[in-house]
Amino acid sequence: MDPDEWPIWENKLNEREEVEVWFKPGRRKPDEIVPEKPVVVLGTKGLGIIANGCTTSGVIFRTDPDFEELKGKKKEEYKQEMNLVRVNIKRVNKKVPLADLKKQPIIANLHRTRETTTWLSNEQYEALKDLIDNPKN
Repeated sequence: MDPDEWPIWENKLNEREEVEVWFKPGRRKPDEIVPEKPVVVLGTKGLGIIANGCTTSGVIFRTDPDFEELKGKKKEEYKQEMNLVRVNIKRVNKKVPLADLKKQPIIANLHRTRETTTWLSNEQYEALKDLIDNPKN
């Protein structure tokens, strides 16, 4: 999650209801992405964990239906057809700060990943899920 886009996402995300969004699938092979894969949304530049949910589709070649909400290069990029995966997510009850991730070696460097979508190991997902379910503050 790019912090420059956080204002758009903050308005869209809700703690009570899931919202449908579209993500780039990253480097994963399209046939490996199926519905019901868990998703954790991690914001860079200190945002921490902001949402979670699961995929509701495989990879679909299409435009992002929310491209109008973006500006400049991002708007032009997402207006083009590309591989996307539909995800239902909702805001976490309490945002998990980046400092909490950095305390756990298995997930400490996730915020440095340059991919839009990073596929996690089961251990990484479990560590993130534990932080979401059991916030420290």
